[in-house]
Amino acid sequence: MKQPAPEPLKVVPRDIVEAMRAGLAGQTNAALMPRYGISYNTWRKVQVGDAIRRSVAERLEQRLRDGRGADQPRTAHG
Repeated sequence: MKQPAPEPLKVVPRDIVEAMRAGLAGQTNAALMPRYGISYNTWRKVQVGDAIRRSVAERLEQRLRDGRGADQPRTAHG
């Protein structure tokens, strides 16, 4: 049986990473999930410049560019 193609990956730009870091109260799942909707493992990858799923990277970028990441907690709809 043919496996679906893996989702493309993307590196989160440094300016987004720095903005995310400025908005964090801590680097735990409890701090990351409500703020950005990502796990600690994903955060570690983002910080060191490793690629993550493109859809996650683009969602983070959009949230920060819209001003919804660093100062407002994540909601159920975005």
